[in-house]
Amino acid sequence: MKKVIAMILAVVMAAAMLAACGGGNSQTTATTAAPADTETTQAAESGEETTAAEETTEAEPEYEINYDSEIIVGVSADIGSMNQFGASSSGVAMKKLLCYETLFFKDKNGEIQPLMGKEYTDDGNGKYTVTLFEGITDNQGNPFTASDVVFSIDQLKTQPTQSDLWTTIADYKAVDDLTFEITLDPETTGQMSDIFTRVSMVTEAGYNSSPDQMATYPIGTGGYALDADNSIAGSSYVFVRRDDYWQKDEQYLTERNSNYLKKITCKVYADTATLAAALQAGEIDFTSDLEVNGLSFFMTGEEVNPGYIKMTGENNAFVHLMFNCAETSQCSDINLRKAICYAIDAAGCAYTVYGDYGKMCSAPTNPNLSDSGEEFNYPDYFGYKEGASIMDFAYDQEQAKKFLDESNYDGSELTILVLPRTTVSGCAQEILNNLSAIGINAKLDTPDMSTYRTVRVSDNPTYDIELLGATSGDSYVYTSVKELNNKTYGNGLSRVMVPDDKLQQLFEAVGNQKTDSPEAVQELFDYITDNVYIYGLYYCDKTLIGKDSIVAGTTIPFFGPLFNSFVIQ
Repeated sequence: MKKVIAMILAVVMAAAMLAACGGGNSQTTATTAAPADTETTQAAESGEETTAAEETTEAEPEYEINYDSEIIVGVSADIGSMNQFGASSSGVAMKKLLCYETLFFKDKNGEIQPLMGKEYTDDGNGKYTVTLFEGITDNQGNPFTASDVVFSIDQLKTQPTQSDLWTTIADYKAVDDLTFEITLDPETTGQMSDIFTRVSMVTEAGYNSSPDQMATYPIGTGGYALDADNSIAGSSYVFVRRDDYWQKDEQYLTERNSNYLKKITCKVYADTATLAAALQAGEIDFTSDLEVNGLSFFMTGEEVNPGYIKMTGENNAFVHLMFNCAETSQCSDINLRKAICYAIDAAGCAYTVYGDYGKMCSAPTNPNLSDSGEEFNYPDYFGYKEGASIMDFAYDQEQAKKFLDESNYDGSELTILVLPRTTVSGCAQEILNNLSAIGINAKLDTPDMSTYRTVRVSDNPTYDIELLGATSGDSYVYTSVKELNNKTYGNGLSRVMVPDDKLQQLFEAVGNQKTDSPEAVQELFDYITDNVYIYGLYYCDKTLIGKDSIVAGTTIPFFGPLFNSFVIQ
């Protein structure tokens, strides 16, 4: 009987890929380099929040699990604080999934399943009642009760970057030790699902016992604990399976909490080139943090090289332009905005950043969101032509020059504020070249992250265009374009810097659980595109490369809305 060494990847690989993926429509595929007589079978199951895929009818073989297996994961960004919150990265996602737990989790079909919460009820008006499992404890033996859910949400509300989850929580309380109630008014799109499956829970006793709010040692209810004695901050982190993990009922042990692996080591590398070298040298077993240049060591075109496996999962992050339409900016002129969009080669930008793996946007957002999809794409989107490939040009200089001539542009220099992230800034120079080709003069403002966060929320911005990217937590249309919300920044203006009541009305329609619909999304997209507030540029699937010796001949069950089960032979 085959050993399922790779069954343990259920948590670790999903963690790595979740770092840059949201909860949208998607499916995961895997390929290995195999001899010509070896067939590769991929089985993809479809659910409410996944794209349809054909299912294999083969009976799943039985496997014996090797519970003594260990694995080493490579990441290019340090985990940093061990607190339950933190900026998105593959290491941070892994820490959360191993050491902390949420009330529920999403299975391979995108359906909410028990984890700490045994069940929940919904009154249909934004009020939810959660019943917890008995006997939940953290890794210090502290019991977890409904009052700790209240405490954890109190901690969530200290996180300004998570405001989309908590700003409309009207009430929350513990009814008794095992029962918790929460009321949302209004309930925003996907909000309760995200609160259930994204908010890491902690015990108040564990949190208060930590001298540094768990910055150096995580105290959570998850199946793994940090081995602090064998970990080196900023270099390597060792997580070991808890022998005292609280869930003992086999019917509730799933791909999320079966804790197949004995030990997981997370190694941090200074850059993706070093990370690629580490995988080549056998220092690590897999990574999801390689950039295009790094992938070339393990792939030839779309084919994975012998000795490795490639996994791909749809990625909700995407890069786009946001225009400052205030009267103080030249981009207040809609014809100039149109000229800029038609001038930019989205295909070239995608190729510059992601090579053959880049994909062009043909709408204001990525199609991999929970409430968007290919059906919302425009057949002719600012120079993009339906069916165009990454190797085609996606711009229209003739149209760009036409709108530039119709604009009031006076030739002065435009400023483009650039998010300091390589997947975004990598296309900035190409955008300058595209604009220069039709006579638009522009410069880049490329601050560090701390400065960027301050500059971008100024009431009187000094930039005309922002080049930015939506992040992994932006799982829905309204969160992916949250800059359009005039209630976010406290000045009554969205980041397009003009009062637009209709824009706000359409934005709130897709942001309300009761009114979000394909029709509402289409109306918002049409309005954004007609007014040229946002220009969607490109995105890319998340790619994971690992040793095929770990996964060959195994079934790997992924959890979460992005991942479907598949078989590799």
